[in-house]
Amino acid sequence: MLNSKTTLAVMTFILTYSLSSQAVLGALLPGKGQPQKSQPTAQEEEDRPFFDNRKKKQKPAKDKPAPSKVIMQKPNYQGSGCPQGTASVAMSGDNRAVSIVFDNFTTEAGQQATKQTTEKTCRLIIPIEAPKGFRMAVAQMDYRGFHALPAKARARLLAIHQIRHQGLKALGTRVKSQQTFEGPVAEDFFMSAVIESKPLLNIKSPLGGTLGKPLNPLLNPILKTCGGTYNLEVDVSIAVSSNATGEQAMITLDSIDGQVSDKNSVSYHLQWEQCQ
Repeated sequence: MLNSKTTLAVMTFILTYSLSSQAVLGALLPGKGQPQKSQPTAQEEEDRPFFDNRKKKQKPAKDKPAPSKVIMQKPNYQGSGCPQGTASVAMSGDNRAVSIVFDNFTTEAGQQATKQTTEKTCRLIIPIEAPKGFRMAVAQMDYRGFHALPAKARARLLAIHQIRHQGLKALGTRVKSQQTFEGPVAEDFFMSAVIESKPLLNIKSPLGGTLGKPLNPLLNPILKTCGGTYNLEVDVSIAVSSNATGEQAMITLDSIDGQVSDKNSVSYHLQWEQCQ
């Protein structure tokens, strides 16, 4: 026989357990009339380091099929480094790269310049229409230019890009690459960054890390799209700082031959994924 105190304790325990279980189940499985709260998610960001590509001249592998018909719509651009009429954009013949040529993307500091540190920027939005059954990613980007830096002067190249799907309003991973140059140096540069090689293989390995070299498809909504118009959105800036004695320093993004080719100022190599 249970005395009254024991009976009361048992009933209290049962009631408490029942309420707690309902609360847990309610949180995991919201019932009818209980709105499920969604947590806001920040845009995924990734850093992809630049590497010196002058000797290696590395390019993405062409192991995936590219669509035969891709339409690049009129690009928009603006900024102190690319006033209207000073930049041109073109798609390569095999639809695997977008090339950008800048006519006067240069910044200088010291001596003739009025400031010890200067910066120029450019923002580009390049709409690319993918056919049904294909989605677009960036495999690699190349930046070419020239810098002339005296001792203890510095320059910086910063490139940020993302892909936005126009129809579904999906926004892809924000990818940032940055490189600092230090004097004394006066030479061409060719900096590249590998962005994506297997965008659908971001599977966690049981040994740690990932299988493939991806941008996470679970956090990158653009990888859930298929076909339609993709905006390649690019923000690039170059900056230069003179040394303590104010010697002239400069950096420029330019084209060697002024034509659409592998020698352009900026190239974004595209990766096409077949999808359903």
